[in-house]
Amino acid sequence: MIHAGVYYAPDSLKARFCKEGAAATLAFCREHDLPWQQCGKLLVASDAQELQRMHALFERCGQNGIAAELLDEAALHTREPDIVGRGAIYVAATGMTDYAAITRKLLELFRAAGGELRTDTEVCGIVERGDSVYVRTTDSEFRGRYLLACAGAMSDRIAHMQICRSIFASCRFAANIFG
Repeated sequence: MIHAGVYYAPDSLKARFCKEGAAATLAFCREHDLPWQQCGKLLVASDAQELQRMHALFERCGQNGIAAELLDEAALHTREPDIVGRGAIYVAATGMTDYAAITRKLLELFRAAGGELRTDTEVCGIVERGDSVYVRTTDSEFRGRYLLACAGAMSDRIAHMQICRSIFASCRFAANIFG
């Protein structure tokens, strides 16, 4: 999904980043001839309580600069006869892409720029110094100008490790790297 940013508080970083990220994703797909479709999505209210929330979301769309169309029950049925609901919001800016294709293209560009990919590698320590990032793994140490860590479910640990190691760098690790 290429999210429009409907749910985020107006003027929040999440709302801004979502909108900018969607635009950047579409531009990247166009530039590299990757598949994408801006098919939109329906946010359907199935009962009175959800209908009330839907109206608040519709207002939030306007506050976030996201074009949206409010549909009553009849308009929803006309647009999508197989969907039952009290009403809906149609958000045209929502889209789809093939994120695996995007990832492959990013990796291709990364390698072409001299980047090195290491997979199935456990990071034990990270130290930033000057314009370099030093990384220790279970089987090696390496240095680069930038570190792009794609750690999935472990990304919070990598981020925490980087922050903690950068601020409170392990003397032994720093000594091993920096001599």
